[in-house]
Amino acid sequence: MTRKAPGCLLLPAAALLAACAGNPPSSPSGSASATPTPATPFEMRQHARAQAFAQAGSHLEAAQVWEVLALYDPGNARYRNAWRDAERMAKHEASSQLGKARRARAEGNEQQAVRRYLLALANDPARGDAADGLRELERTRNRRYFLGRSTRVTIGRPDDYLTEPPPPPKAKAIEPAPVAPEPVADDQVETVADSGALEHAALLTRDGAFTEALALLTRYFTAHPDDEQAGRQLTETWEAFGDKSLRNGRLRAALRAYERARSYAKEGADKLGAKIDALRKSLGDTS
Repeated sequence: MTRKAPGCLLLPAAALLAACAGNPPSSPSGSASATPTPATPFEMRQHARAQAFAQAGSHLEAAQVWEVLALYDPGNARYRNAWRDAERMAKHEASSQLGKARRARAEGNEQQAVRRYLLALANDPARGDAADGLRELERTRNRRYFLGRSTRVTIGRPDDYLTEPPPPPKAKAIEPAPVAPEPVADDQVETVADSGALEHAALLTRDGAFTEALALLTRYFTAHPDDEQAGRQLTETWEAFGDKSLRNGRLRAALRAYERARSYAKEGADKLGAKIDALRKSLGDTS
């Protein structure tokens, strides 16, 4: 009996050692470290911007803001989820605006259709169907605008009117024609007063649709002659058309385009004058 006593004492000792070798209890500071870090002022500003863009229907811009936040704090799952949600909303909004544009066009409300097409592209610039609809609508409006007004436009040769000689020098050239245009019914000419007109013209210019872009800008600038941005854009578009004509070997078309650009230019007239003089020498025109 007395020999078994030491062995019995070993069992409680082994249990005690096993308990000591286990994981220590969690410290109170462990739960405190899991508390989310407060947002920085930068994050709060970006969060407010994203919400403002979303409320305005600009979901693509909201997605870009959330992307910045997700890169700023890669471990923040909320930012990543908001980024993905905003991208989905942008594509959904683009499809919705495209449908509204088509309905507005079918109802004859062209100005509303233009606005909807632009909103679709603002949310998804890759929507080629929205860009195509916008260009086709502008071609239709331009055909209606020019039809019967003069011989500047020849069916099948849409760029011919762009090479018409400019009007005689004036104190301030606004309309290319040397005389006041004949009255046109309101249902034939629609004044472009929407804020997206200049953006629309820039899109057309990037696509090389100079006929539509210049017609749109001319109408807008005629209605808003004090808009300096429109004047600069009209000058730059005429010059870009001249550069394109020059590259294609159409020297006289380039000359006419540069002369038109100079008639609208408030700045950079000397540069245009140098181009005009060089082309006149190439064409043997010393007038």
